[in-house]
Amino acid sequence: MGLLFKIKLEDAPTYTVLPVVQPPANPFYDEVREKETLSYTSYDIRYPQFKNVDPDFNAEIANAVQLGKDEFTQYAEDNWKAYRETSFENEDPGQFPPEPYPFYVTWESARVDDSYISFVMRIGGYNGGAHGYENIISFNYDVLAQTELTLADMFPGNSDYLKTVSEFSRTTLLSHLIDVLEVDSMTAEDREKYIEGSIKPMLYAGTEPNTQNFSVFTFTDTEITIYFSQYQVGPYVIGEQSVVMPRK
Repeated sequence: MGLLFKIKLEDAPTYTVLPVVQPPANPFYDEVREKETLSYTSYDIRYPQFKNVDPDFNAEIANAVQLGKDEFTQYAEDNWKAYRETSFENEDPGQFPPEPYPFYVTWESARVDDSYISFVMRIGGYNGGAHGYENIISFNYDVLAQTELTLADMFPGNSDYLKTVSEFSRTTLLSHLIDVLEVDSMTAEDREKYIEGSIKPMLYAGTEPNTQNFSVFTFTDTEITIYFSQYQVGPYVIGEQSVVMPRK
């Protein structure tokens, strides 16, 4: 036996339909997005194209992405073909990888306004081997002057700025690496040997006062962040490192 209920109209719930509000367009840039899966590779890419800048600056950003993508694509295809050729006769790895090798591009801004642009772009992926990779590129731009900026521009009047940056980076990173690598748990003798024989050689080589070692940086009004890629100042296990230096 079924039951029948009568509902008064005034008892029925009411709903308010709200309009979908699209976020406003960014006044300083458009973001390029690309997401695609192919036989050998998959791509997840996003990077900015800025307004009110010299077209060459946007072209430099786009070209860096395209170069990274092309190199990864070729390496991924060559790597899988080499794996197939060296596999055992009773193995059939297939014409294509079971999962396409992933490639990505992301970006993070320190400053984007009508005066300056400062951001890092990360280009990386996995194309076989023990682990993936990631390269960091920075872009710094004076919108008013329509020109790119270098680290030297952050230190007007200081011709010895590389020495200043090198000393700050070494002091900051040495203290950090000692904590990360748990050196304090060693005996005093082993600790000294490890610091002098393992930590300092890589750290000091990666922070020598030359422009290449400090080529990746971003800035704000109050600070400069300098980035060090994997293996530059320490073993792979510590990953990417960075130091934040106050602007004087």
